[in-house]
Order: sequence, then C-alpha cells, then structure tokens
Amino acid sequence: MDILENVRLKFDELAQSLGLELVETTIVHLGGRAILRLTVHKPGGVTVGECADLSRDVSDYLDTSEIIHGHYTLEVTSLGLDKPLIKAIDFKRRIGEKVRIEFKPGIYEKNVIEGVLSQADDAAITITVDDLSEQYRYENIIRGKIVY
Repeated sequence: MDILENVRLKFDELAQSLGLELVETTIVHLGGRAILRLTVHKPGGVTVGECADLSRDVSDYLDTSEIIHGHYTLEVTSLGLDKPLIKAIDFKRRIGEKVRIEFKPGIYEKNVIEGVLSQADDAAITITVDDLSEQYRYENIIRGKIVY
C-alpha cells in the first residue's frame, strides 16, 4: 500500500469518527506548496462546524506525522448542492432529497422530472412525485441535481 493510500485511510477514519463520509481526497502542488483537498458528505448535509472539526483533526495528524513536508493548505468542503448527480454513488448519497433529473430525449414522455429520490441502486433510481413512484435506469439519465 502506498503512502497516499495510507493517508486516505487515515483521513477516512478521522471523517468517520465525526459521522462523515470521505468522498474525495486530492493533493496538488502549486508553487512549492501542497494543497490538500478533502470532500465529505453526510445525509442531510455537512455543517461548517463539522468541516472545521475535521480540518482540525486532519491538521493535527499531518503536523505530527510529517507526511507533508513544508507548508501546505488544507481545504475541507462538503459535496454541496450544486454537484451534479451522474454516477450511481452520487444518487445513493442523496436518497430522500428533492432532485431534478434530465433524461436523454425521446426515452420518456418528459425530458425533465422533479421529485424525491426515494431509491437508488446500481442499475436505476426511483423518483416519487405526488405519492407516485417510478423507476428510471441510469443509461437513460443525462444528469441530476439537488433542488433547493
């Protein structure tokens, strides 16, 4: 296991201890400075306080482990409402939320639908509108987004 994978596992452990899911970890180097970006998620949303708590925990870990030498910038953010829903995992994370789904033209009667994302598995999603639930396969979806 390489060092980046070990770091990701540690960050995931720190996130889970706060009830968060670590979605993405990236490290970029700009002008001799490392920028470490962590993206987290929690059903119902992540608070600024939770991002700050994780940032503090990760920073403490990095400062004592000396994995990143020199100066670094740590950014901890949530998925946010504007991140498009494209892959199955994106939809699974947003079950229970109101979504807007855009379909490939000519597949369904409507090319766009808004409703509650009531289910998501590896093959399809289920959208509920006015107590009527309908299933839609991923291959027919262009993208989805959270409606707020």
